[in-house]
Amino acid sequence: MPTGAGDPGTGPDRAGTAARPVHLAARLGYVARGLFYALLAYLVVRIATLRGAAAEQARDAALAGSGNGRATGGSGGRQVNAEGALSLISQSLAGTLLLWCAAAGFLTLAAVRLTAAWRDRRPDTARRLSVAGQGLCYIAVGLVPINYLRGNRAAGSESQQHDTAARLLGFPGGGVLVVLAGLVMLAVCGWQLRGVLRQDFTDGLVDDLPQPRARWIRLAGSIGIVARAVVFGPIGIFLIVAGLTYDPRRARGLDGELLLLAGSAWGSAVLLLVAAALAVFALYSLVEARYRDITRGV
Repeated sequence: MPTGAGDPGTGPDRAGTAARPVHLAARLGYVARGLFYALLAYLVVRIATLRGAAAEQARDAALAGSGNGRATGGSGGRQVNAEGALSLISQSLAGTLLLWCAAAGFLTLAAVRLTAAWRDRRPDTARRLSVAGQGLCYIAVGLVPINYLRGNRAAGSESQQHDTAARLLGFPGGGVLVVLAGLVMLAVCGWQLRGVLRQDFTDGLVDDLPQPRARWIRLAGSIGIVARAVVFGPIGIFLIVAGLTYDPRRARGLDGELLLLAGSAWGSAVLLLVAAALAVFALYSLVEARYRDITRGV
């Protein structure tokens, strides 16, 4: 069966033998994404267990937009974002090597998805642009651990988001730029929800699988993708508010968003639901690593 790249073959990639090492490296990007979301789920659980003074300190830091919204005590001083996950992994030499492998996987996956978007002409333009957007996002994600390992310990942190927003607001028309960034994030989350409603995300994923297995993958993907969109969507709203008010402290990230829930019984329940949903998305990422046909422009 030919692919959009014109290579015959079998298996998830249906690619030639020469391309298989590259595709295996690209699948490492999905594995790394799964590990990242599993660590986020773990950190959210730690946030959910905050009580008393630790919870109040975390909430005050988040409300103040100080950029150091660290859940001291409950989370071991780590943020619920990329910086927190990176600091958790990089404590050993093996963890450092794992981060380099993750960066290589993300960047390879980006190259493969961009190639698929360009060469596979069967899907419509919107689907191919979506795949190209995935490729660009994986480039950005791959640069985060590289910057962290090169000494930028704020990479992926709440404070870095505030600094970036402040720099953008310093440009002429900076408020418009920050608002546009927020609208783009909301649009991406909306597109992901559209994919769940249309079940587009299953294209190139469950085509050749038995129906019972395909149903479980559809369910896990639907839960995980919706949860990710719901969790990250408010960050776009915070960016819009920051742009309209010219206040970079309002550009809260995932850390600031979730820490607002720390301490109360209902907030802890919501956080545990968030953690469970992120864990489902982590599992779905591993499923994609195994079954996704990464050579298709879908």
